[in-house]
Amino acid sequence: MNSYRVVLAGKLVEGSGAETAITQFMQLTNTNRPEAENLLTSGKPTVIKKNIDKETGERYINTLTNIGIVVELIDEPESEGTLPIDNSGNQPPAYTPPTGNLTQKPVLEPLPAEFRVVPAGNAMQWLRSAYKMFSEEPWRWPFIYIIYMAIILVLALVPFLGSLVVQLSGPIFIGAIMIAASTQKDGLKVGNLFLVFQQRWQELILLAIFGIVATLITLIPMIIPFGMMFTKLIAIGNSFNPNNQKEVADAMLGIILANPVTVVISFLIYFIILALWLMAYYFAPALITLRNRGAWESICMSFKATLKNWKPFLVAGIVIPLLLIVAIVIISAIITGIIVGIAFATKATHSDGSTVIVLSTILGIILCFVLMIPLMSILTLFQYTSFEDIFYIEEKEEVAAENDTPIIA
Repeated sequence: MNSYRVVLAGKLVEGSGAETAITQFMQLTNTNRPEAENLLTSGKPTVIKKNIDKETGERYINTLTNIGIVVELIDEPESEGTLPIDNSGNQPPAYTPPTGNLTQKPVLEPLPAEFRVVPAGNAMQWLRSAYKMFSEEPWRWPFIYIIYMAIILVLALVPFLGSLVVQLSGPIFIGAIMIAASTQKDGLKVGNLFLVFQQRWQELILLAIFGIVATLITLIPMIIPFGMMFTKLIAIGNSFNPNNQKEVADAMLGIILANPVTVVISFLIYFIILALWLMAYYFAPALITLRNRGAWESICMSFKATLKNWKPFLVAGIVIPLLLIVAIVIISAIITGIIVGIAFATKATHSDGSTVIVLSTILGIILCFVLMIPLMSILTLFQYTSFEDIFYIEEKEEVAAENDTPIIA
């Protein structure tokens, strides 16, 4: 039986979206961005699979052609050697894609995942890049978030299973955002969000399950102080009225003040466990969707990458909350001004402005919601830009030499 090899022609199908093709090729092969761009746009033939039968080769051809990559299936040479390359300057012959049906999506050999350690100042670069991405599509990103929130509201109304479905959908949405962000250079398309259901969505569900387990683990330290509180509240139940919220609050405060060390230690353990999980989760959706990694492997890799890059994340942890506080103050001032202005204007012409005050309050809440959506979009894009900076290694040796940013294998 004849053997075949799959050869990339080093170019893309005319009219296909370069960014989409490169991104999907990266997801299939686990290559980083510079390697994918070199393989697909250098114009040089590259063998990516050898010694396979014709049926398997045609599956590779169909899969790669469908995402816009020019690829050929050629006979395996009799003796082992390198693929001859035409250096005469002649253009390669026109490519005609095969007509066979794709019955199985091939998985190309993955390359080792790598990340780099970046300077603390890169946190500001991530933020600027996230804002730039949002400013290029200032209407579609908020629209995507509004659609997601509407879906969440509908799912939350499902009896019994609603909250569980909402928790399971979180990583899927973040993974979809990562895919959409990675293809934005070709134009942000809402339809790209649904690519997440074609690529490893099961791993995103598994990531969500890990998240649920992690949430339960973080609550364990809180059982001690709250269990102690309720035990003592039951013991002293006859000394106060349980229907009086003030008396209950005073009793709980007295218990906390009587055991400050236990309460403080419990809260510290809670926040430490929470921080460790956030580190493990942060890059996981992007690693699953953009680097074709499994859920557990993504969790471990995310934790390692964030730990090694603690300096830029420390800067981000200081700067972003400050920016959020400023934004919230500005938004609150705008809302307050609208409510007060409407209230005064109404009272000047009506004896009772209470109805309008209520309506203006509702308007203020809606306005707050609308203004917060861009901030949420930028923060999610910040997650992508930090991933792109740390995991997309550009010219490994040069970057490491010039910027003193060691490559972590």
